[in-house]
Amino acid sequence: MIKEVDHRPEMATFKYRVIGPVMEHNYYCPVCREKSAVISSGILQPCWGCQKKDYVLIKKNWFLKLFIK
Repeated sequence: MIKEVDHRPEMATFKYRVIGPVMEHNYYCPVCREKSAVISSGILQPCWGCQKKDYVLIKKNWFLKLFIK
């Protein structure tokens, strides 16, 4: 169910910390919203569990070009 609001929600602040080859951050998985997202080539992707279930993020315009010609 979609809930209408009278105000624009605040933008979340992205916080991160680099420790050698590891990066800690406060961004949750966009699919399950329970575990931490995975950073791959500078792009935040779904968590490892959701990736095992074949969830991936793709650019909307790229996806539409596959079906609309």
